[in-house]
Amino acid sequence: MKSGTPDPLGELDPSEIADSLEEITERHLESERDRIRDIESRAKPLYELVETAEFSVKRRIDRNYSYSVGSFNPKMGGGNSVQRSGMSFDTRFEVTATEKYSSRFGVVRFLEFSGRADVNAGDIIKVQMPIYKKNIVGNQMAGSSSFPVMAYTSRDPTDVEESIHISKRSTYETFSANYSKYQNRSKS
Repeated sequence: MKSGTPDPLGELDPSEIADSLEEITERHLESERDRIRDIESRAKPLYELVETAEFSVKRRIDRNYSYSVGSFNPKMGGGNSVQRSGMSFDTRFEVTATEKYSSRFGVVRFLEFSGRADVNAGDIIKVQMPIYKKNIVGNQMAGSSSFPVMAYTSRDPTDVEESIHISKRSTYETFSANYSKYQNRSKS
């Protein structure tokens, strides 16, 4: 740099740069520790995050999917290849929350159900929905692989929610999907 021209960065001292980077890193790590402590203080088991509400069904949309999954073992010249196929059934309901539940669940417009449910337009249904947010709070090592450690926290309902248990008010028929994942396993 020419003499007399000011250095826009000033004199850079390598030890000051290292100290600044260390301070920035420490502030970031402390902020991340605070975030994780906050999430862990609000975390709940999944069964505590299942909420119940009642809805009027406007319409039902059945969806069928065929799938095929295969594996191929090149060492065996494909001799050990495995092919599986099948059908998957999902149902989507366009709904309106009943008056009793409209303040919390009025935003919900659609319910997704993994399977078939004999529910039609005009039916009143009581639904259990897992309403939670997944938060990554760390990693767990298993051999040479790393898996995220999750904590689940409450959230507000959205316009589309998953339903895991449906009861029809008129016939008391019930339909369940993925239900055991959300049950309290500590109860006998």
